[in-house]
Amino acid sequence: MMRNNHAVCCSEAELYSVIPSRWATRNLLLIALFLGAVSVFAREPVSGRFIRDWQICGPFPAANLLDPAVENEESLVAGFGRGAGGRPWKVLNAAADHVDFEAPEAFGLTNQVVAYAFAELESERDGDVILGLGSDDGAMAWWNGRQVLVHDVARGVKAGEDQVRLRMRQGRNTLLLKVFDAGGGWGFAADLRPAGAETWTWKVVPPKTTE
Repeated sequence: MMRNNHAVCCSEAELYSVIPSRWATRNLLLIALFLGAVSVFAREPVSGRFIRDWQICGPFPAANLLDPAVENEESLVAGFGRGAGGRPWKVLNAAADHVDFEAPEAFGLTNQVVAYAFAELESERDGDVILGLGSDDGAMAWWNGRQVLVHDVARGVKAGEDQVRLRMRQGRNTLLLKVFDAGGGWGFAADLRPAGAETWTWKVVPPKTTE
């Protein structure tokens, strides 16, 4: 009875002193494991350097992401005076990391369409990088002409939701994206970061607006 009264009235420190150490240790470990699990699940995807300078082409009517909107879409290369599917490439310098295809300077409000975005990068040497991509809705990606991502999904933009390891080569590299809009918002966010601890210089080549 005295022990019960003591337990009710004692301080937190005194309370732990009357609890068997094995019980306390086990439960503290469980609490620590739980908190650790929560921190892991709450962790946001890692992002690198976002690409904001693009050439874009579209929109093209589409029922889904997977059907080609133009012939040989995997081989598309943007440039001044070039076009695809009867539509010209145009320069889009995004003001934010999230590229909004429905902005007036892009394509405006529309649904059930796809569009392409092309970026050129220059690297001082070879190295492995991680492409982080979030899109609204699904997206496909080609790196140096090779398809590296297909994610046919209905979602909103969350930076870095898709992560792809790529090989950046010395000199010129190209990134081509295709993004589908089933309805609602439409756009993407793309970033690159070194895959390991090593760093080196690479840059986005500004699109040409004249010859």
